[in-house]
Amino acid sequence: MRNLSGLASSLTNQIVNYHDVFDILEFGRKEIERIASLGEINKSKEFSHYVDMTQRQFHYSDDIGADFVPTGIGILDTYLNGGFYAGNVYTIAARPGQGKTAFCCQIVHNMSVVNKHKTAFISIEMTGQQVSNRIISVETGITNSQLTSLRDDARRQVMMLDDKFKSSPITIIEDIYDFPALSLKIPELAKEGIKVVFIDYLQLLVKDENKATSEIQQITKSIKRF
Repeated sequence: MRNLSGLASSLTNQIVNYHDVFDILEFGRKEIERIASLGEINKSKEFSHYVDMTQRQFHYSDDIGADFVPTGIGILDTYLNGGFYAGNVYTIAARPGQGKTAFCCQIVHNMSVVNKHKTAFISIEMTGQQVSNRIISVETGITNSQLTSLRDDARRQVMMLDDKFKSSPITIIEDIYDFPALSLKIPELAKEGIKVVFIDYLQLLVKDENKATSEIQQITKSIKRF
């Protein structure tokens, strides 16, 4: 507790002296991680907690107590023992142009449009409209190029999208430019009941390309703590 009290005092001092808000957030994050590593933040749980988690892996989405969200892709859900589990970070990796974003949008569609789970899509690369168009493409089968060119053969299907589709619980965020901003946003989304957060993509948050691997590992580790 002494270290936590000291951190609170230090943060207050930086705020009073008008330090950059992102520098303050990054300082606070690193100090909390340091304190946690000293064992002052107790993360231990009873054995029964972990047994319960294992038992829940044998249930599917119709089990109210299950703490995972199915991706809606059968073979993937089988491999993941049901879907994406709370508290886990899943990395989708491939070379540029191989369909990572499209794949994520397919999962968002399955989770939120079909099954009405709350999701958030943090787009660091594309605009919110571009992300929305990807999800519309999944729903209608219209290609992204047809949507962006406003072709007549796409007009009827787009105009038929109803309020049920438009009210799908998807939050699209396009104003995250660095890790401190991300570290503020994810806890907010959790409080709003968001079940799964997609980030497209982490490498754009890297400050030093020469240290890209280590920075991404650190960012991923911090996200998991959220």
